[in-house]
Amino acid sequence: TDFARQKGIFTVVYIRPNNGAKGKTKKQDDRVCGALTDKKVIYQINKHFAFWSTAQSSKQAGQLASLLGEKKYPILAVIYTSASNGKRKVIAKHHLNPAPTAPALLSWLEQTRKMNKGLLLGDRRRQEKIKKEIALMKEQREAYKQSIQQDKLNEIQEEKKRQEELERQAEEEERKWKEEEEKALIAQRRAAKKEALGTEPPADGAPAVTVQLRFADGRRARRRFLAAELLEKVFDWADTEEVDINQAKLVSTYPPRTFTVNENQAVSLADLLGHQAKTLSLTVDEPIVKKVTAAEGKDEEEEINQEPKDNGDDGVSSCG
Repeated sequence: TDFARQKGIFTVVYIRPNNGAKGKTKKQDDRVCGALTDKKVIYQINKHFAFWSTAQSSKQAGQLASLLGEKKYPILAVIYTSASNGKRKVIAKHHLNPAPTAPALLSWLEQTRKMNKGLLLGDRRRQEKIKKEIALMKEQREAYKQSIQQDKLNEIQEEKKRQEELERQAEEEERKWKEEEEKALIAQRRAAKKEALGTEPPADGAPAVTVQLRFADGRRARRRFLAAELLEKVFDWADTEEVDINQAKLVSTYPPRTFTVNENQAVSLADLLGHQAKTLSLTVDEPIVKKVTAAEGKDEEEEINQEPKDNGDDGVSSCG
């Protein structure tokens, strides 16, 4: 009957009398067995039913006889097994008086099947409904699982973005802090150099040289130095005038020289210019930090890197 339940069909049950049966019981058994072994009956049962048979002495026979409410053998019946709860129900029991021939058995089985097919149809509908519900539940579970996975992925991505933003902010704070620290150190250095420079030597005192700085923005600065002082002092002064002496060059057309903070600092102004020269004009050549796009081309790149042009007012003027 479990097989019939899975397949959605009825079960034909035949409980034979024990061996040695006599008289009417034996005749009934012989006739039923003859009908059950008929080719057409076998075909009909195999197509539409499950078949189960045992002898009356078996334990299963006693249980089934109790279900059928029968004490006499043989027993021929059709049983329905509910697909939803597995309970068995007798839907037809042959009186065996007389026992059926093969044609009569075919007719009885077909009539029983048609009269009770609603039971199987109901089972099929319920099974289909259950299958759909199970499929829907699986689909919902899968959708929920994917939703959870997507939520976790979104959380991971959001956390990654948050961490990246925190790192960016930390890097920006560190950059600003270093920038401010560097500015403070530069300010301290320039203040110390300004104090060390002291006041300009008087015009009517020891031999002096007036140094003029010309900046790229047109601004100019001017200061007197003792002729005996080293070029290092000029760079110290340029530093106090906010020249980036570590990057900038001081350019003179006469003498045609380019000075950097790491070179020529030990040369005195008098040795550089000669004892008669009183003025040294220098152009501040600082690199321009600028991003050049491909569209701007090489011309702009060359313009950024080229030396300042002589406008005619640089050089050394002698006294007198």
